[in-house]
Amino acid sequence: ILFKTQDDLFTVTLTPASNHGAESAKRWVEFRLTDVTSASDIVFTLRYKNGEPVIVTAGIMHELVGPIALEGGFEIIFDGEWVKVTNKVIYGQAVWMVNAIDGTIFIQIEPGLVSHGLCGNYDNDIDNDYLDKSGNCVNDPTEFADSWQTTCPVRPYWS
Repeated sequence: ILFKTQDDLFTVTLTPASNHGAESAKRWVEFRLTDVTSASDIVFTLRYKNGEPVIVTAGIMHELVGPIALEGGFEIIFDGEWVKVTNKVIYGQAVWMVNAIDGTIFIQIEPGLVSHGLCGNYDNDIDNDYLDKSGNCVNDPTEFADSWQTTCPVRPYWS
């Protein structure tokens, strides 16, 4: 998880690198908003088709040829380099941006929007951005990474 609001209702997750059938590996980015009223999730992913970014939601692929309005107040705009995701209804001027060329991710949030995740908590204090898996603040990047490390379960049929 790259970004999660403090209320845990909105998350931005980066998938593992994979070529997904393309010549070069690019990561998919999943955006998920939990709608507490309907107890369902609004989910869409930024993916790549023939090297071009597309948005997939509810099994439908949307090419980014103009602004796309999605359920829950989300709007996606592609300017040829950056895919910009906004939701002014819920998150004001916050914007989540993914560079379609090199995969760089940039997040600019509304002042006062409390968040957490691997990108920190956006309070302009870099000394408290490393939270280990237990929620404790650590200063060492290795300790931070090690706390999130997982192991693959051993299955009897693997050899």
